[in-house]
Amino acid sequence: MRLLMGRMTSSVYGQLAKISAAPASERQSRVSQNANSPNSADASDRCGATQLAGEFRYQLPVPNPLDVPARTVATLGIETGARHGNHSTIIPVTIGEMVGLSHTSPNAAGTAYAGAGVGVYFENQSGISTAARIGGYAVIGYNINGMTYVDAKYQFVDHGDGPLVQVGLRF
Repeated sequence: MRLLMGRMTSSVYGQLAKISAAPASERQSRVSQNANSPNSADASDRCGATQLAGEFRYQLPVPNPLDVPARTVATLGIETGARHGNHSTIIPVTIGEMVGLSHTSPNAAGTAYAGAGVGVYFENQSGISTAARIGGYAVIGYNINGMTYVDAKYQFVDHGDGPLVQVGLRF
């Protein structure tokens, strides 16, 4: 049993080493911590003007027929806030396209990128809305190095639109 556990542990560490050694342009996953400021007066008055958010973004292995360095990404997030006993939770599930500016990969270190996407936003907001809504986003960001990035995103969705500032890690 110890031998089996040792081999499994060794295999996991080997996979992690391969991921961390991969060039930034090949790292497919991102995780970020965000601050969200909803523009909806209902949402900000009842549930807080600044809300916390987190996001997991995965680069899909989709062929790119364009002459532009672009990547297709799927995103799952959570945005939450509370005030005076009210709460707001928004779970965006989106798909988007990231394009590297300056004709470089949108994942390359020291470069800027822009993107946009659409998806379903599951909302549960005290006294406002409990619904699944179609929405979208626009984003612009900068890759500080091979693992760290910062971006500014604006999401367009009823009772949940507004800017998000994100700092994250790619792995």
